[in-house]
Amino acid sequence: MRKMEKPIRIVRKPGIIALMIFLLSWIANGQEPPPRPLEITETQQLSFGAFTLSGAGGTVIIYSDGSRGTSGNVIPLSANPVYTTARFELVANRGTIVSLLGWPSSTLTNGTQTMTFIIDSTLPVLPYVISTVPPIGTTLNLGGTLNVGSILANPAGSYSGTYNITFVQE
Repeated sequence: MRKMEKPIRIVRKPGIIALMIFLLSWIANGQEPPPRPLEITETQQLSFGAFTLSGAGGTVIIYSDGSRGTSGNVIPLSANPVYTTARFELVANRGTIVSLLGWPSSTLTNGTQTMTFIIDSTLPVLPYVISTVPPIGTTLNLGGTLNVGSILANPAGSYSGTYNITFVQE
């Protein structure tokens, strides 16, 4: 029995206990989780809504806060379709920096008629540091500006198109 008591007495010495606490603390504070690829889910599509022209054209702006503005001879209408920002849910490790690679532009078409638009605002403002912990995501709203030509160049109708976004994760 005396042989079994010696190891117990050695563990109870102050220097050994301090060393064990130090080792446990060091192990508990291991390296951060491995990088997690950015997960992106589109939850709402961009829509410039209904509007009409009274002359040479102008712009329709969807701000990233969800409001809409116009310039030139564009008159916004309250009819369907409603205007909306593009909305994405981003899931990544806390501390991940997210930004866009450039500001994409694209074309909306209606037969042979076209209008161009550019994504030009985000909420939250990019670059953004993710502050949530997966699986909780961060909502990102994208706004844009649509360039509308004259009523002859862009007659009434439904225009549609796609755009490509490249997210950068650091």
